[in-house]
Amino acid sequence: MSAIVEDTKPNDNTVANVNDEHTKIANAISSAEKELHQLWDVVGLGNDDRGRILSELYENINGVISTVLEEEQELCEQYKTRIAEAVAEVADLSSQLGEQKIVDGQLEHETLTQSVNRLDMDLLSLREKHKNRFDQLETIVNTIKSLSITLGSEIGESFENVGNDLTDTREVALNEHLKQLEDEVSNRLSARSKLVKEMKDLMFELVMECDSEIDQAVMDGGDGIGLTIADLNALSNRSAELQQLKIEREAKITELAGEINGLWEKLNVPDTERAEFFSQHHGVGIKEIAACEEELERLKKIKMEQLKPLVNEAREKIKELWEELHFSEAQQMTFQDMTI
Repeated sequence: MSAIVEDTKPNDNTVANVNDEHTKIANAISSAEKELHQLWDVVGLGNDDRGRILSELYENINGVISTVLEEEQELCEQYKTRIAEAVAEVADLSSQLGEQKIVDGQLEHETLTQSVNRLDMDLLSLREKHKNRFDQLETIVNTIKSLSITLGSEIGESFENVGNDLTDTREVALNEHLKQLEDEVSNRLSARSKLVKEMKDLMFELVMECDSEIDQAVMDGGDGIGLTIADLNALSNRSAELQQLKIEREAKITELAGEINGLWEKLNVPDTERAEFFSQHHGVGIKEIAACEEELERLKKIKMEQLKPLVNEAREKIKELWEELHFSEAQQMTFQDMTI
């Protein structure tokens, strides 16, 4: 629909002007014919030639009139087409907005120009309302698409574009889906935050360097880790790996600690020395395991060096027990290890 056209409904002044123009045209033709006859009298042109020239002249005039009529008839049809298109557009836009509106084309008392102007005014308001509504729903659709991409989920066909349904029902459906996505994003943010904290704590406990991009992302706060199922699974799997590593290191340290404590007892290592070792080495880091292994090797070496005195000490304790228990010499001889 084009811009509003000028209202050309004839009034009294217009009718008078039209009549004046009609008189001028008739007078011009009549005056021209009179002047031609005067000229032809002077020239001495015969009636046959005069009739031929006048016939051609009238033919040309009729051609101009026909051309003007065709142009005006075409303009009239264009106006009718514009009116029909406007009526259809009003029906379509109002239907999309959920407020079906049927407007009249040319009213009985209207000229085509007045009908065009009236419908253009209706369309200006309706198009503005339609645009505002479309922009409103498009904002929701774009947010849905953005959140879907963030979550790595498929965008449903009904949410890829705004479409032609701009009704309140459509808005409710869009907002419900948006709320679901926002809740899912919130849940995944919480899950990611929990996993990042767990991983960060484990990495500190294990005294680990960043061995991978995901480790580095965790140490940077976790914001660089996506919220797709694949992202969260990778984070969860890495956390499980670190948890398993912690369990393995704790088991290893427990095993080493058991052997160390046993040798400390056998070698009568002072409590102060033991406490100092524990104060310097705690946790489940690689260095702590290495320190325990070194301490165990040191104690084993000392044990080997002190093995004979330890055996002699043990034998003396056994003899003391024999005396307390009044073991006979024969009974004592049955314990062959005393003579090795």
